[in-house]
Amino acid sequence: MELAPAPVLALIVVFPYLLYQFMRSLGGSPRWLNTAAAVMTGALLAITAALPRFPPAGHPLPGYLDAYHYLFDVQWVLLMGSVAIRLWRAGKRQPALARRRMRTLSLGSGSLVILAAVGASSSSNPSNASVYSIVLAVIAMASGPLFLAGFAPPQILIRAWRGREEEALHAAMAELIVATDADQVLIGLLPHVASIVGAQTAAVYDAGGQLLGAHGVPPGDGPALAKASAGHAGKWTPERVALPLPNGTLVVWASPYTPYFGRDELELLRSLGLMAGLALERCRLLLRERTTLEALEEAQGIARLGSWRWVMANEPDRVVPRALPDPQS
Repeated sequence: MELAPAPVLALIVVFPYLLYQFMRSLGGSPRWLNTAAAVMTGALLAITAALPRFPPAGHPLPGYLDAYHYLFDVQWVLLMGSVAIRLWRAGKRQPALARRRMRTLSLGSGSLVILAAVGASSSSNPSNASVYSIVLAVIAMASGPLFLAGFAPPQILIRAWRGREEEALHAAMAELIVATDADQVLIGLLPHVASIVGAQTAAVYDAGGQLLGAHGVPPGDGPALAKASAGHAGKWTPERVALPLPNGTLVVWASPYTPYFGRDELELLRSLGLMAGLALERCRLLLRERTTLEALEEAQGIARLGSWRWVMANEPDRVVPRALPDPQS
């Protein structure tokens, strides 16, 4: 009888290669590894298509099936192992939610490496087939939830993973509400912005591309990106995120992993950017008001004029001068 239909075997062969290609799209991989992955996967697919029926249970396997089995194990261990290592290392500098999602996927990939290794051992030790079957079933059952939690974590898990960053975000929003100076807004905002998306650099530019403030050292393409994003919904690339503000642009140089693993953080970034724009606009209006009052008081002093206002609370007949003429005039 057949061990498995050829289409099922082909899907099993292709799965680690597709996951490897996903990992490769996030950043460069060694050329030799790309070549090895393509050659092994192509060879396994060709052999799978040409495989005859498997011998009945209890009969020895032909030599070509042993070779096929070992090539299959090598492909899984090599590709899934590289995916597990790469995702674990890449999560080091990511925000909490993205880091935990990536490392959960890394654990899922690592469990499949163990699955392939245990499967290879079971074929060489048929006397312990029942023990190996139990181990393989446990590992297979554990890998599924790990991949599900990595690609689409439930809300309860998201809240647990992102608790500290949400507290920091709420504190930053509270600071924005009471800020009265643009520098105060930017100093309190940009470190949290960089932390949310796991970036090393975040900057705010005005409508003309002039740098207003930065956390880290912004690259030279910041002003051009800010001008191009002004008045639009925002420009997103795997390396940069530009969000328009009421009178400028917030630019964040993120990592290639952010669009895949940090979409929730990018939505938080939108909310924080909106509040920051309102706070900066309020600071601009306060500065304009202070400047106008100072100019008015200076003009009154030069013209020797006065202005008064009524204090109606306790003493309705009292006049309090705001600026009085020089008594020596």
